[in-house]
Amino acid sequence: MALVLPDWYEDSFVNVENLLIDLFGDLLPDCETGCWAPDDWLDNKLPVKPVIWFFRLPGGRVDWSGRKDECQVQVMVVTGSRDDSWRLMDFVRSMLLPMQGDKYKMADGYTAHIHKADEVAGPQLLTPGQRIDTRVVTATFQVSVSMKSAKNYKQKLYELWQRLRGS
Repeated sequence: MALVLPDWYEDSFVNVENLLIDLFGDLLPDCETGCWAPDDWLDNKLPVKPVIWFFRLPGGRVDWSGRKDECQVQVMVVTGSRDDSWRLMDFVRSMLLPMQGDKYKMADGYTAHIHKADEVAGPQLLTPGQRIDTRVVTATFQVSVSMKSAKNYKQKLYELWQRLRGS
């Protein structure tokens, strides 16, 4: 069944995972970009091409009055070798961290405004027992993006409640 939202509703938030997938997909067309893989993906085979995945994490916050969504995003890169994975993460960090006030037109046609990107947990050095695989390198960033809309739906809610109550 397809999702159907009311006609009067306007999307409020940019999907930050899609924003980064689109951005790095354009910068690195020979890499696979996405946000999910099956649990056993690494056991099946080496990645055919370098992989960059973006996962929104808990810990962000919304500044409603400032119209900003401040997201925590984990970036995971995987290549055929540990050294190449570190080089790819270096590229991601070098592209993402200078973004201050930049705008980027996403694949869905929306132009997202990136206010800032900060690294909050650099590439992680884990003990051998903690590592998924030596080719996996992760880092966590706080990415602040403008909201699509900060429309206040309170009046609409009141109207709906009154109609439902028969008042």
